[in-house]
Amino acid sequence: MTRRTGVGASRWLLAGMLLLYPLAVYLLLDRLGAGVLGILLIVLLALRLNSVTDLLPGRAYFIGIAIVLAGAVTVLGGGTLALKSYPTIISLILLAVFGYTLLVPPSMVERIARIAGSEISDRIISYTRKVTIVWCIFFAANAFVSAWISVAGSIEAWAFYNGFFAYLIVGALFATELVIRYFYKRHYRISTGVR
Repeated sequence: MTRRTGVGASRWLLAGMLLLYPLAVYLLLDRLGAGVLGILLIVLLALRLNSVTDLLPGRAYFIGIAIVLAGAVTVLGGGTLALKSYPTIISLILLAVFGYTLLVPPSMVERIARIAGSEISDRIISYTRKVTIVWCIFFAANAFVSAWISVAGSIEAWAFYNGFFAYLIVGALFATELVIRYFYKRHYRISTGVR
């Protein structure tokens, strides 16, 4: 296995572990306690942030670190409610990073398109900026709903929303964007561009 393949595999493994976090809290909270799960969460967040540094502009990386540290303080001091704040923290990190790239271009979606090897025209830059704005709106809304359910909802409602329903919304956003991108490229006769 090459170093690049190993890095890619570790990114996917970390992402998968974080995706399963709501289920882990639901199933393991009574067995392990909030402290152990909190420490696990902090380690996973720090590793995940470190694994995506090539996508993050310099200042956005430090915003992410600040939010992770704030989350660490909250988790270590706040018990179960703090553990349930993880999805809110992640949405706020993503909102901060994506929003920062709107202020300091290129936008996050454009960065991802460039890493994927897409040719970027002015029309594509405009399109990727709009898609980045849509993701910012989603992250803000998701942070709000996650925070509300963490405070007012049961652990079952929290696990269902954050471990299932929010992922359905993300999938629907991706699918919708793929359809829009297809018709956008056809309309403007873009043969390459965002893949």
